[in-house]
Amino acid sequence: MICGDISVTDQSRPIFAAKDARGAFGDVVDLFAKADRVVVNLECALTDSENRINKLGPNLKGPKGTADALKAAGVTDCALSNNHIFDFGKEGMLDTVRELDRCGLGYTGWGENYEDSRKNYFIEHDGVKVGIVNVCEHEYTYATDNRMGARPFDEFETMHDIRMAKAEADYVIVIYHGGKELCRYPSPRLRKACREMVRCGADVVLCQHSHIIGSHETFEGGKILYGQGNFHFSGFYETTTWNEGLIV
Repeated sequence: MICGDISVTDQSRPIFAAKDARGAFGDVVDLFAKADRVVVNLECALTDSENRINKLGPNLKGPKGTADALKAAGVTDCALSNNHIFDFGKEGMLDTVRELDRCGLGYTGWGENYEDSRKNYFIEHDGVKVGIVNVCEHEYTYATDNRMGARPFDEFETMHDIRMAKAEADYVIVIYHGGKELCRYPSPRLRKACREMVRCGADVVLCQHSHIIGSHETFEGGKILYGQGNFHFSGFYETTTWNEGLIV
């Protein structure tokens, strides 16, 4: 199972600090118990740091008990390539991966530098190998040649990375963090990019970041979802569409 954006908010912080999986996710915990692997997009740093980076928009973080709650809920893997994972700089990024390591959660979508961030992630189960390519648009957090950060989308090299993943795996899933927020439809540029990902070997392309359930299409045998919606982002905007999401 793959879920959309999850971030800790003022409303949910006490629940995650208490490591309360059932309080955070309710009956979804029972749904997760039926899955071999559960992947979520962790869209906040897990840190006590107050050293926020200078950026437009909120700096998001969760208490360190968040990783325990995710583990208890049945989450197995976290996608980290998004526009908030580096909100508290290098300190927050390192705190996050330490917390995930401590709880035995897998993760992908970040690196010590740009080349390191491009490592594809593979899950094997019952003789089937699935590759995950997790990328984000360029917005504050992306890794550079000499700085750690999230794995950035590159219109040329990401396509190469998808081809390399397909050469090694039975199936390839691209988790793409980008697009226009609160818009159900892709821009012409995003649609071209997602279709090219399918041509390069992606079986499924999941677009996140829009915080709304979007349109979808089948293209040359591949499935593209232009907006998975939020998984757990409570108390940020109290609208129906903000509080909806798809588990794929």
